[in-house]
Amino acid sequence: MITNPWNLTEREATAMTAVIQHGRAKTAARAMGISHRTTEVYFCAARKKMGVSSLVQAAVKWDRYLREQVAA
Repeated sequence: MITNPWNLTEREATAMTAVIQHGRAKTAARAMGISHRTTEVYFCAARKKMGVSSLVQAAVKWDRYLREQVAA
């Protein structure tokens, strides 16, 4: 289980990573094996918890967090 400063659930964290990697909810959903709407719900919930409104802002915050984890 991933612990993170925003208390994202495992599915929200997975969706966040997938959407950032694939650039779109539809493509991420295919990779995750779930519907694109479900992916959007998880991603939107994660963005809200992170206090950001765009994919780019979310990607920057998530990337910083992951880099800090690797460096620690």
